[in-house]
Amino acid sequence: MYFPSRLLLSFVAGLLLSGQAHSSPHPAAASAAPATATRVQKLTPYVFPDGSGSIDLPAAWTVDRALLGDVTARGPNGEKLRFGVVIPVIDPSVPQASVLMAGGGAPGNFIAVPYSADAATLFTQGSEQIAQKLRMPAPTISIQSTRDLPLESGKNFMVYGQVDAHDGRGAQAMVAQLIVTPPQALGVYQVTVFEITAPPQVMVNEAATIAAIYPHYNRDTQFVIAMVNTQTQQNQMYVQQFLDGMERRQDSSDKMTASMSNILLGQTVIRNTQTGEHATVSDRRADWLTRHNPYLFEVVPESDYIKGIDY
Repeated sequence: MYFPSRLLLSFVAGLLLSGQAHSSPHPAAASAAPATATRVQKLTPYVFPDGSGSIDLPAAWTVDRALLGDVTARGPNGEKLRFGVVIPVIDPSVPQASVLMAGGGAPGNFIAVPYSADAATLFTQGSEQIAQKLRMPAPTISIQSTRDLPLESGKNFMVYGQVDAHDGRGAQAMVAQLIVTPPQALGVYQVTVFEITAPPQVMVNEAATIAAIYPHYNRDTQFVIAMVNTQTQQNQMYVQQFLDGMERRQDSSDKMTASMSNILLGQTVIRNTQTGEHATVSDRRADWLTRHNPYLFEVVPESDYIKGIDY
């Protein structure tokens, strides 16, 4: 991960245990929680089939998918885990980002959250937008605690609270780590999410085990770099394609406007067939030149207008 495992384990365990007053339905259960939460279940290494990383999980947990550093798993008591998913984000507060959000929202698989947003806002708005893109009901999220942790470049957030995805499971306790890269061109940045959810009392009872899982997730460094570079290139390619498309549409609109203006002003763009030189003249002069010198002059169609000369 991005900082010492002891710091992460102790912080996550403390974060989860501090939430037991919100999670336990009875005082007796709350008082009993610390005793059960201190026991760390034995973790068994699981190597991702594509060689992109590994994670240590309790023996009773099942890995559903592990590819390109992105792993999903579930436990026997309703625990769910997803580590390593990379989400591209647009900062809508950056003026240049407006070209990417011309349709009123973040395009494709992007979400839109200001880079300056705090951990709770980033997690909440991001979750809501992802649900909307997946045509799922917006989750009900209650953030109880957040923490900024050290990271050499970018941001490193821990978030704890409850999430109800309205999938019949009810409100689930949630702990998530958000690794945020510095913003790039047009306010685009990436968030890598490491999230575990579980029924509230399960989260309290298994706090130490869940905390221990975090520092036992590993990715192959070279593989990760290649993956991030590929994702960045794909994002940049998408941005460039979007900008190229907008430029083509704007250019076509400008040509059409110039053509319409020429019609209203009684003008025609003609071309010297020998030199390729363009000139805008009156319709009468253009007609005379093209009729008397058809091999030297021709009318230029709108599609052949030259930017900076004809429009």
